[in-house]
Amino acid sequence: MDVDSTVHALIPIIQQIIQGVMKSNGVGLFSAISMAKGLADFLKDAPTRFVGNDIVSGIIKNVLHGGAEGEPSHAPDEPYSLANLDLDVVMVEVGKVNDLLASTGEVGRQTKTFIYELGEAVAKASGSGLFGRGEKINAQEADFLSKLKTVLGLS
Repeated sequence: MDVDSTVHALIPIIQQIIQGVMKSNGVGLFSAISMAKGLADFLKDAPTRFVGNDIVSGIIKNVLHGGAEGEPSHAPDEPYSLANLDLDVVMVEVGKVNDLLASTGEVGRQTKTFIYELGEAVAKASGSGLFGRGEKINAQEADFLSKLKTVLGLS
């Protein structure tokens, strides 16, 4: 297994998952700020939870620091629009994770858990209502997370 190639293939899928959670939330300014903080907090704590998983370490390094020193980040070249994001297409892309991680055993299961929990952390970071202090996961987010868990083979 080539860890770098696997990480590079997973980054765009993870970006789509985050965008899918945001679309499911109906994100506004305060929600977006809260979700960014939720993502950062999750990524800060993840290395201690996924010790020894080189794929997860590579994802975290890429998301937080844009990859290795001198290596370009894997940010999308085109600006994205949540309005145009098709959540069914996101799930098709998520399905590719299983193929990417098919031969990785426990590392792959941990990586899928990491990906799911990342999406869940972003969803839980902001709630409905004024300043996002209401219900933490709305029905649309719950549906998205349920599909994500199923497609990742974690249910």
